Amino acid sequence: MNLIASKKDQSVTVRFPVGLLDRLDNVARKQGRSRNSEIIKRLDESLEREEVPEEKAA
Repeated sequence: MNLIASKKDQSVTVRFPVGLLDRLDNVARKQGRSRNSEIIKRLDESLEREEVPEEKAA
């Protein structure tokens, strides 16, 4: 996963519940990441966990 922005990256506006951005910023700072990088990392990891492996042919 490349966390460096490129001209091909898309942007989106997202609304966060009160306090969530503060929590996210604290974690990102402790990990040495930007808010954006932390969001991308967490979303990517979450989606990876949910991917269902393809069933093997019988």
